[in-house]
Amino acid sequence: GLQEVELPFSTTGISAKAFKNSGLRSITFTNVLNVSKNAFEGCINLVNVVGLDKVEVIDKYAFSGCMELQEINLGDSLKEIKTKAFEGCYSLTSVSVPTSVEKMGRRVFESCDNINSISLPFIGRDRDKSKWYSLDYTIDCKEASSILNYSFI
Repeated sequence: GLQEVELPFSTTGISAKAFKNSGLRSITFTNVLNVSKNAFEGCINLVNVVGLDKVEVIDKYAFSGCMELQEINLGDSLKEIKTKAFEGCYSLTSVSVPTSVEKMGRRVFESCDNINSISLPFIGRDRDKSKWYSLDYTIDCKEASSILNYSFI
């Protein structure tokens, strides 16, 4: 089946469920601005996601269940990460959410039990509102051994 995809510059979005439960191992974005809900959900062999630097929104469950995904390099164009976008990405060990992010949904990194280092621009749902929540609300990483760098704005 399909294992590697390099998207052309003309592709600016990934539609809902586009690659859901596929055998995809690697994807390269060149001009993608939006990753829709469930786009890569259940891609248990996905190891490599390249070119997230222009992405502005990662929708809910976009990478949920990508158990082999080892790293994500989120770019400074990113404004919002929605609910459970990276839920169950067990192989992630380190995450840095850029300061450009203004909103994060619930349990973005739920069941990412191997994350031991995380950098966040704020704690809660929306840095511009007074609705602040505990770290568990956003991350819910029960096995995280150290939360190293909070970048409060």
